[in-house]
Amino acid sequence: MANGQQIAKENLSKFEQWVSERNLVGDIEMYVRGKQLNRSEIASKCGFALSVLRQNPAVKNALVEFEDGLRKKGILPKQGASKATATKTRKTTTGGNQRLRDLEEKNEALKARVKELEHNQTKESLFELHLFETGRAIKP
Repeated sequence: MANGQQIAKENLSKFEQWVSERNLVGDIEMYVRGKQLNRSEIASKCGFALSVLRQNPAVKNALVEFEDGLRKKGILPKQGASKATATKTRKTTTGGNQRLRDLEEKNEALKARVKELEHNQTKESLFELHLFETGRAIKP
């Protein structure tokens, strides 16, 4: 059975591993909530309780340093920034890409629908022409 200090070191290494993975993958914007990172999501991904981020001094300091680095890079808004700025930053980084993907999917679906309707219109006009030629329909 591990004692508290060993568990604290394990949790720190889990957090540091998560940070390095985010740096490699580059998806840190997914974890931004307002002016800081989403702590409950981080704890869930690291596999420890949310209280670790608040009570373990090593993990807490590592998180603060990581957030400061993100602020310097412009990913997180400055501490004194307004809520509107934080929301705007988050929407432009995460929402922009998602919105673009959604619009592209919608555009493809609409193009497919247009082709389908054009095909149906062609079929219908041929059927109508046949009815007129065989005398089964009266021309208006």
